[in-house]
Amino acid sequence: AQEAAVEQDTTKLKHHLGVLLDLLDKLTFGIFNKIQQQRKAPHFTDATIWCKVVAPVATPITTTSFGPSGTAAPLIHLLDAFFGRIKYEHFIGKEVKGLLHSFPPHWKDFILAVSNNGDIIRTYV
Repeated sequence: AQEAAVEQDTTKLKHHLGVLLDLLDKLTFGIFNKIQQQRKAPHFTDATIWCKVVAPVATPITTTSFGPSGTAAPLIHLLDAFFGRIKYEHFIGKEVKGLLHSFPPHWKDFILAVSNNGDIIRTYV
């Protein structure tokens, strides 16, 4: 998508942004939306099982690091970098900005590389 913006190829950029939109739509409404605690819901998720099976995945490996969920999820940082987020003045924004430096080096390097070109899409659009 960034290359399409540099090349000013609107068709190609629309395609890539559409793919991203489809992915985010599937995550938000297709997967996360299915996690329901109402017993009669079609995709009932027992809170006890969730806590024992899924929640530990977001637990930090060490007491000095963050687990990969919420604002510590690399996807959030990657989307901010991709879309060229520049304002981090509110509480959660400051938290997001501060967490980047606690990531493993390869995560941080990748997100920073995307961020270095983040304004390309925002400026073109």
